[in-house]
Amino acid sequence: MTNSASGDCVDFDRDCERVFPSGVRLVDSLLQQMEKKDDIVYLEAEKSELKDKNLNLKMKLLKRIMNMLLGKVLEFELGRFHIDHLGVYTCTRHEMVHNHAMIPPEKRHLIRSQRDVNKEQLLFISTMKLSGVKVTATQIEECDSNQLIKYFAKRHVDEADFYYDFEQDDSGALVSFFWRDGRMMRDYHYFGDLLVFYTTYRTNKYGMICAPFVGMNHHGNNVMFGMCFILNERTEAFDWLFDTFLHSMGRKSPIAIMTDQAQAIAAGIRNIFPSTVHHRLCVWHLEQNSKKHIGALRALEGFTDLFGYLLKYCETPAEFEYFWKRMCDKYKCENDDWLCDLYKIKEMWCPAYSKKYWSGGILSSQRSETTNN
Repeated sequence: MTNSASGDCVDFDRDCERVFPSGVRLVDSLLQQMEKKDDIVYLEAEKSELKDKNLNLKMKLLKRIMNMLLGKVLEFELGRFHIDHLGVYTCTRHEMVHNHAMIPPEKRHLIRSQRDVNKEQLLFISTMKLSGVKVTATQIEECDSNQLIKYFAKRHVDEADFYYDFEQDDSGALVSFFWRDGRMMRDYHYFGDLLVFYTTYRTNKYGMICAPFVGMNHHGNNVMFGMCFILNERTEAFDWLFDTFLHSMGRKSPIAIMTDQAQAIAAGIRNIFPSTVHHRLCVWHLEQNSKKHIGALRALEGFTDLFGYLLKYCETPAEFEYFWKRMCDKYKCENDDWLCDLYKIKEMWCPAYSKKYWSGGILSSQRSETTNN
């Protein structure tokens, strides 16, 4: 392997072996050599072809070796980086391309963060109702619903432990359906102590809400316990869904269930699951909600760090109470309505109050969200 420095062609193989001995990791050897003084750095190369070169040329060659060898490793493993003599990495190239499909513009209003009904839309709906126009959710076409039920029925015949159920409205149209196979049932009985549940945006033909039941196995990987699609997020829909899920699992309840802060989901959990099931809130969604409710406080220096510590890292109730009081005193927020409501339900999100309920160290519903993707 050769490289050019100041017009001279130098053979680097022999010099690299002397400066960076075999059996020593390249990065470690580079950092160790750069920490030494110049006279020590080149002492190891005293017998090499670099001996008769001046110090400036030697430094140039060493830098070329480092950039050539280490740069090739980082190019494949980490992307484009520059490393200075202190071992500090600086990114020099960043691919500004998403590694997943983006939500189509016509679907963006269905994302949870965008599901707001303004006054004009409410007035329009009210006017339609007063005019006798029936306002209802979209229904699945009869042909598609028949094909779906036939598919479920065939799988139930072929697989004895396959389970499915569906819900119809007053007109007989299909509005919700749930299924799970034998592997999902077995995974739930082994790893069902923690249940992560999250409803995602509508990305299918009928704009239905995907609602998977997800958990974590003994390798820390996602496992699916069941899948459901529902047309709306009313309490009645979650009552049916949670009851169907428990029925499919022989009424075996989890120890803890993690969701976002949706009131309809919380009501469904209270209505269906036993009182012994601990309902936990996703701290990521709490952080997102804080941007809407206490945005002015978050703009203050140090508030987000202290608030994040309260959400994720308090180990004991005493520690939580100390830092909560410190936050209220420092930022004069003890009378903020949203923070007061959040404090009242601290057992649902603070790790210090949830240690007796196994959760596998999970603090958010991202496992379910990544399953949706």
